[in-house]
Amino acid sequence: MRPKSNQEPGLNVFRENPASAPPLPSSRLLLRFNARLLIALTIIFSLLLTLYALWDIRRTRQEFSGLLQNQAISLLSLAHKGLSDAAQSLDYLQSQLAERLLDNARLLEQLDRQSRLTPALLTQLAEQNHLFRVQVFDGQGRLVMTNGTGEQHGAGPGPGPRVQLQPILKGEEQELVLGFRQGRFGSGQRFAVARKRSRGGVITVNADAEEMLHFRRTMGAGSFMRTMKEIPDVRYMVLQDSVQILLASEGVHAMNSIPSDPFLLAALADSQPHFRFSEYENERIAEIVQTIEMDPFDRGLLRIGLSTSHLAAAETNALRRVLLQSLLFVFVSVALTHFIISLQNYRTLQQAYRRIEGHTGSILAHLHEAVVALDANARVTVFNVSAEKLFNLRPDQVIGRPCPAHIDVCGWLTQALESGKDLVDQQGTITVEEKQLVIHGDITVLRDGQGRIDTVFAVMRDMTQQQRLADQIKRQEQLTAMGHLASGVAHEIRNPLNAVSMIAQRLGLEFSPKEDAEEYHRLTQTVVSESRRINDIIQQFLTFAKPAPLNRNKCRGDEILHHVAGLIRPAAEAKGIKVTVHAQTVQEIEIDRDKMEQALLNLAQNSVDACSSGDEIQLECRPMGDKVHFIVRDNGPGIQQADLGKIFHLYYTTREKGTGIGLSIVQQIVNQHDGLITVNSSPGQGATFTIELG
Repeated sequence: MRPKSNQEPGLNVFRENPASAPPLPSSRLLLRFNARLLIALTIIFSLLLTLYALWDIRRTRQEFSGLLQNQAISLLSLAHKGLSDAAQSLDYLQSQLAERLLDNARLLEQLDRQSRLTPALLTQLAEQNHLFRVQVFDGQGRLVMTNGTGEQHGAGPGPGPRVQLQPILKGEEQELVLGFRQGRFGSGQRFAVARKRSRGGVITVNADAEEMLHFRRTMGAGSFMRTMKEIPDVRYMVLQDSVQILLASEGVHAMNSIPSDPFLLAALADSQPHFRFSEYENERIAEIVQTIEMDPFDRGLLRIGLSTSHLAAAETNALRRVLLQSLLFVFVSVALTHFIISLQNYRTLQQAYRRIEGHTGSILAHLHEAVVALDANARVTVFNVSAEKLFNLRPDQVIGRPCPAHIDVCGWLTQALESGKDLVDQQGTITVEEKQLVIHGDITVLRDGQGRIDTVFAVMRDMTQQQRLADQIKRQEQLTAMGHLASGVAHEIRNPLNAVSMIAQRLGLEFSPKEDAEEYHRLTQTVVSESRRINDIIQQFLTFAKPAPLNRNKCRGDEILHHVAGLIRPAAEAKGIKVTVHAQTVQEIEIDRDKMEQALLNLAQNSVDACSSGDEIQLECRPMGDKVHFIVRDNGPGIQQADLGKIFHLYYTTREKGTGIGLSIVQQIVNQHDGLITVNSSPGQGATFTIELG
C-alpha cells in the first residue's frame, strides 16, 4: 500500500503547483512571439520592398525622362537642320532672283545712259523679261518713266521712294536689293531691286514674288513643320520671337509668350537646349527649347512638345506592379521579386528602345535628304529611303558592307573617318542610270563616351534640278543679252552696208577703167558678193534677236523623230554612220513642230559632223511621267569639259567651218517651249543631249 500512497502525493504536487512546469503556456508564448516576429519581418520586408519599388519607379521615370530628353534633342537638332536648309534654299532662290533683276536694271541703265530708253522700249523689255514693274526716277525721286499705269508709286502702304532709295540718291550705294514688298492697293507681293542712274536718279525693277512665296509656304519651312507634326508623339513645333509666333505646326492656335514665361526667358538668353515638363491643352507634355539666330539683331526660340503618354503609362504600370508585389510578398521571395522587377524594367526599357528606334526610323524615312552612315570599321549601318532613290541601290546591297567606291559620298565619309573632322558643304557628281546628278552634303563625326569615333554619317541633297535651272537661267540671260547686242549691231551695220553695195554695183555698171578693167570689175563684184554675205549674217542676227512666236499644234514625238532621222540619214550613211530611232508611242504634245524639228535636226546634224565611219547616232523619244524626253545620243569623240559650259554661247564653235549659232538656236527654241535642255559628255565617250518638255 505504500507505493500507492507515494504516487498520490506526487500527483497532488503536480496538480497543486501548475506553474512549476507549464509546457502549454510556454508553447503559446513562443508561437505568439514567432507570429509577431513574422508580422514584423513581413512589415519590414514589405516596407523595404515598397521602398525598393518606389526607388525603382523613380529610376524608371528618370530613365524614361532621359530617353525622352535624348529623343527631344535629336528632334530639335533635326528641326534646326531642316529649318536651316529650308532657309538656305529660299535665300538661294532670292539671290538668283535678285541677280536676274539687277542684270535687267544694269541693261536698262546702259540704255538710259545712251539716251535710247523710251517708254515703248521699257515696256517691251519688261514684257520680254517677265518684269512686273520698271520705274525710272530723277535725282529728286520723281517718277519720270514706267512700263505701266496699274500701280503708281507713292500710293498704298509702305515708305515712298525718297525713304527707300536715299542711299542711292545720296550717292552712298550703286545698287540696292529692296527685297519683298507689299504691292500697292493690296495686289500681292513683289520683289524689287534698284540701280543708280548715271544721269542722276534711280531705276527700280520689280518682279512678282508670289511664286517664291508659294515655294516658301509649300516646300520650305512650312512643309518641314507639317512633316515634323506627322511624327508620332510630336504634339507641336513652334518658332517664335519675343513678340509673336513666326511658324507653327498645324493645330497650334496660341502659345504662352516669351516675356511672360521665366523658363522661356532663361532659354532665350542661353544657346543650350532647355528641357521641362509642362501642360499643353490639358495634356502633360515634355518640351525642349533652344534659341535660333534669325538675323544679326534678333533671335527666337524653337519649341518642340512631345507626348508623355508612354512615360505616364510606364509610371502607372510600375505603381500597379508595386501593389501587386506587396500583396504577393508572402508567397514569393525577395530575390524572385527583384528578378521580376528587373526583368520587367528590362522589357520596358527594351520597348522604349524599340519605340525610339522606330521614331528614328520614321524620321529617317520621312527625310527628303539621303542619309548614309558608317561605323568605326567603315561599314554601312544606315541607308534610308531617300538614299535608295538617290543612288538606285537597295539596302541589302550596302548595309553591313563597305561603302561602294563609285559613290562620291563614300570618299567623303572615309575622309571624315580617317581625319576625325566634320566636312561641311561638300559637292560632287554621281552617275545613276546614265544620268549625272549633282549632290551636296554635310558629314558629321559622332564619338562615344571615351572620345573614340563611333559613327560617321552624311546628310545629302540632290541639287541636280536646281543646278540645271540655274545653268538654264544663266544661258537664257546670256542669249538675251547677245540677242539685244546682235540686234543693235545689225541695225547699225545694215544701212551703211546697203550704201556700199549700191556704190559697188554702180561702179561696176557705169565705170570702166582703161587699164586693168578685168581686175576692176572682179573687185567690184567681190564687194557686192561680200556685202550680200554680210547682209545674210545680219539677217541671222535679227532672226535670233527677235524669234517668231510659236505656232503650237498637237503632234506625236515619235513621228517627229522619224522625220528628223529621214533628213539626216543620207548624209550620215555617206560617212558610214549608222542612224537608229528608239521612239516609243507617246501621247500627243502641244508644240511648234517646225521649230522642234529644227532644234532636233541641229543636234542630229552636229552629231553627224562630229562622228566618223563606224559610229552610231541614236534618236530617242520616251514619256517620263507627265513629260516627254527627246534624246540625241552619239558615240563620237565627245566634248571637252572646258567646252561644256560654252557650247550654248552664241557664235562659239570648235569646228573649223562651224557658225556657232546652231546650239544657241536650239536653246532659244527649248526656252520658248518652257523646256529644259541638258548635255552629258566626256572625251571619247560620245555626247547625249536631252530635251525635256512638259
